[in-house]
Parts: sequence; C-alpha cells; structure tokens
Amino acid sequence: MSRMASVKKISGLLIGSSLVLVGLLPATAALAASPATVTLTQAQKAPTLGGSDTFTAASTNIANPEYQFWVEKGNTWSVAQNWSKANTVSLKNMTDGSYLVTVYAAPRGNFSKPVNTAPDGDIAVVSAFVGSAVTVSGPATVTQGKVVTLTAGSTNISPVLYQFWYESPDGTWTSSGNYGNSSTYSFTASAAGPYHFIAYAKMPDAINDAQGAGYSAVSVTQSTAPTTSPTTSPTIQAAIPSGAVVSGTPTSITASFDQNGTLIASENVPVSDYSTSTKSVSFAPPSSLAAGTYTVTVLFEMSNANFIASPTQTYTQG
Repeated sequence: MSRMASVKKISGLLIGSSLVLVGLLPATAALAASPATVTLTQAQKAPTLGGSDTFTAASTNIANPEYQFWVEKGNTWSVAQNWSKANTVSLKNMTDGSYLVTVYAAPRGNFSKPVNTAPDGDIAVVSAFVGSAVTVSGPATVTQGKVVTLTAGSTNISPVLYQFWYESPDGTWTSSGNYGNSSTYSFTASAAGPYHFIAYAKMPDAINDAQGAGYSAVSVTQSTAPTTSPTTSPTIQAAIPSGAVVSGTPTSITASFDQNGTLIASENVPVSDYSTSTKSVSFAPPSSLAAGTYTVTVLFEMSNANFIASPTQTYTQG
C-alpha cells in the first residue's frame, strides 16, 4: 500500500472519530472548534541535476507541533525526516526524476493522529522535477468535422499519468477528463480556426492541478473549413431523328422548356456543340430554370433552311 493510500485511511478514521465527538458536545462548542491543518511549500519546483530543494511545513490549531516528512521517488515512499520540531527538510544531490514530498503534523510526543490535510481539503503534498519534460503533438492542420488526435510524452516522470486540454476557436478550454494512463486523446474539430492544446503529466499521488504536474508547451492545430467540390451541371442530350433528311450542319440550335404546354424558358445552344457523327448535341439547361419537371424540345435549323425537331423528352431540375 502506498503512503498516500495510508493517509486516506487515517483521514477516514479521523473523520469517524470526530463525528462521535461532535455528537457529544453542545452545538456552540462544536462550531467553535477549528480543524487542524498543515501546509507545505517548496523553494523551487524544478531543481537542477545534483542540486537541492527545501520544503517548509506550517500548521494551524496544533499545539507545540512536530513534523514528519516523507519523499517518494520511483514509486517508493521513504521517511525524509522523522518527527521533530524542525519544520523544514532539504533534499540534496538530487538525481534525474520526479519527486513527491508530503508532511504530517502532530502535537509534540502525540503522533497517534497525525494531520496531513491542507486548509483546502487536499493532502499536503508537492511535486519536484529534475531533468523532467513533457511534450505533446498533433496534426498541423485538420479539416473541420474531422478527428484530432493528440499524443503526449514525458521524460523523467515515473510512474506517469496524463491529462490533455484543448482550446476551441471560440476560446473555450475543454479537458480530457481525469488523469489517466493513456498518452493519446482525440476530439473532433467542430469549427474552423486554431485549436490550442497542452498536455500535463504527473505522478499518481500528486495533486490534480498544474502545481502538482509537469506540462508541455502550448501547440496549435489549424482547422480549415471543408472544401466543396464544384457542382457539375446536368447535361441534356438531343439528337436529330434517325429518319430525318439532313443536309449539311445546323446553322442554329434552340432548346425549349415547357410545362403543361406553356413555354417556360428557351436558350440558344452553341452550334459548335453539334456532333456531325452522331447528329446530336449536348448542352446544360438554363441556370435560371426553377426546380420542376419540363418537356424539352430541340429545334435544329439546317443549312438548307429546313427545321428539324428532336423527339421530346422529360427533364427534371432538382
């Protein structure tokens, strides 16, 4: 069992005992009692290799306090300084890696119910990093609506848990949730614009905030709006009836669009679109044509002044 797990068990026993005590006291006396707390600060969060770091404890509502300091490195807890009046401890000749330091406070000579809780309700523990680093990477660009996958890495933080945050183009920051073992996290770029993101890495017993973790530099993914393929215009094909007598090539071609016998639109089709081998023409309907179903007839004016009409056909404008 880790030292922090033991702390939680002790805290639970203390809460149970205090509830019994409160039940026996008058209400005014119970409200007047202030909880005992202990705080822990450090000289620096990232000492240099071979350097030192000093940790200082302070307590409230503990008469004649004594302190006991613990340090964790490599997932192993050990006593850094046993019970004494000294409220500081220094770690010297520090090697690469991540450290956790916690402190207990108790009245002098009475160590049966030590206090390990800070005024904010968290355990009094701080992190130190020597030669540690956190990185995060993601795609340089992504299309709006597509998934962005972030990948974190760390050096000299062990054991390690990760948490990710990203900022949407509207300025809203979103968390990946609780710290976890996964070094990757994915989200969907729901809007176009820049997405900023960052990764945090910490030891399991460290406090769940930026003070307890190492963190990467902020990186950026640019989300761009999806490109739309150009719309392909529908094509209408019309041919001269196979039995018609054709003399030369058309001098003009006109397409008519009608609904229920009423002419709705007409357009001149370029003669250059006419194929002499198939005696047919392909053309796009007028861009102004409203949605609906039309009867289409194409009239070919030939060079001998004859007019030849194509068979009527149905065309639906979406």
